[in-house]
Amino acid sequence: MAACLPSADRQDGVDPERQPQKTVPLGRYPARSGADIDCADLGYAVRVDGPDPHTLDADDDGIGCERYLGRPVPDSVRLR
Repeated sequence: MAACLPSADRQDGVDPERQPQKTVPLGRYPARSGADIDCADLGYAVRVDGPDPHTLDADDDGIGCERYLGRPVPDSVRLR
């Protein structure tokens, strides 16, 4: 399952529904339990599609640590 976000960019004269989507890399939600994990601990954006015990997705839109969108995601946790 590819992780992507729609781009807000609009090409003039092209229906936004038909524009190609730019992909933004996301990482897996951290599996570690016990310790509190903050976005600063991760340094990359994550997909949140289940429980969010670390409250990484403050606005409940399915993307956690949004301030890190566009930053590199380690290959070991990157969603493809």
